[in-house]
Amino acid sequence: MKETKFRGSITVSGGGNDIDFYITDPNGNTILRYDRATQTSFSFTASTTGTYTMHFDNSFSIISSKSVTLSYSISKAIFGLAPELFYLLVIIIVNCYRSYNSCFCTQKEKTSYLTQ
Repeated sequence: MKETKFRGSITVSGGGNDIDFYITDPNGNTILRYDRATQTSFSFTASTTGTYTMHFDNSFSIISSKSVTLSYSISKAIFGLAPELFYLLVIIIVNCYRSYNSCFCTQKEKTSYLTQ
């Protein structure tokens, strides 16, 4: 899990439109904390294998109920690169290879290469 990236956002509505939000790692350590969050984005890279927990705390406002919208994504790195960057790199390499073959190889070389 060393190269796993978490990204997300929360939006709070109702009452004062705020909530305490924090994330703990598998050892119970708080790695992100947003007090009285109304709308916020967050991201972190997991450093330990295990369960990461998102906490939503409305204890400061027990009279007002809240609605929380959570959106998140999890992506694992490929060879240390974000997946989007890795795939872009593969596309660039393939296109460079195609360009090289079409510009520098003669028709005979292309034919013999394909028949081997």
